[in-house]
Amino acid sequence: MLRRLARIPAGGPAAIAGLVLGALLAFVVIAAPQGPSLTEVQRLQIQNLTQRLELAQLRAQAAQHDFDEARAALTTLLKSLEVDGYDLDVGTLTYRKKPDPPKGP
Repeated sequence: MLRRLARIPAGGPAAIAGLVLGALLAFVVIAAPQGPSLTEVQRLQIQNLTQRLELAQLRAQAAQHDFDEARAALTTLLKSLEVDGYDLDVGTLTYRKKPDPPKGP
């Protein structure tokens, strides 16, 4: 037996192990009971809902991007409209005089 093993070329053990592993996997796949399968309609429903979910996520990301851009533009505009001594009331779109700071003792 040892003489036979000694005659196996260097790549032989790996090839033999690969064949044994392949045969074992083939046996497991053939012997394993097949689980229930989906109908074509069920597969299409899953694909459809998955795509709807992806589209909704992309729309939400686009809306967040638009929101961030609008907020940045508003912030820039409000900074450019600042007037010393006045606050801009965004609700009424009017300037209001800032209250005088309290005088300390």
